Amino acid sequence: VELNMALSLLDEISYEVLRIIAGAHVYYRLTNIGTSCLNTDPCRELELINQHLKKLENQVLNPREFLDSHPGLEEYLRWYSVSKPEETLNRVIKSAHGFALSGLGNCAKNKGELNKAEEYSSKAAEIAHELREWVNYLIGKVHAIGIMVLRGESLEKVVNEFEELWGETLQR
Repeated sequence: VELNMALSLLDEISYEVLRIIAGAHVYYRLTNIGTSCLNTDPCRELELINQHLKKLENQVLNPREFLDSHPGLEEYLRWYSVSKPEETLNRVIKSAHGFALSGLGNCAKNKGELNKAEEYSSKAAEIAHELREWVNYLIGKVHAIGIMVLRGESLEKVVNEFEELWGETLQR
C-alpha cells in the first residue's frame, strides 16, 4: 500500500524536472525491495528517467536561465540546500542520475545481465565520488564488487578491489 502511495505521489508533482528527480529516488528504492505487487515496471521507468537526466545534464549550461524557466525547481533547491540554487542545481541532477544508474544496476543484476549491472553500479559510484557523496560511493563500489563475484571473477581480483576500497575508506 505504501509503495503504491509513493508512486501516486509522484504523479502529484506538477513540475516535470522535480518529478524526474524524485522518480529516480523512488524507483531506485523499489528495485531494492521487490515490486511484484505494483502496477508499474521500475526498470522501464528508470530507463526513461535515465534518458531524461542525461538530457537535463546537457541542458543546464546556464543554471540561472534554467531555473528562471523552472520556478518550482528553484523553490525545491532553496529548501534542499543552504547554497544558492544555481550552485545546487547540477549537483541534484547528477545525484539523481546516480540513483537512477544504481537502480538500473539492480535491474540488470536481477535479469542476470551481470556485465551491464557492474557497469551501471560503477558509473553510479563514479558520480557519487565526484559529488563527494561517500556513503553512496561505497554502496556503488560494494555493489560493483559483489557483481564481480557473481560473474566468477578471480578471488584475488575481488580481494584486491575490496582492499583498495578499504584503503580509500580509511583515508576519509
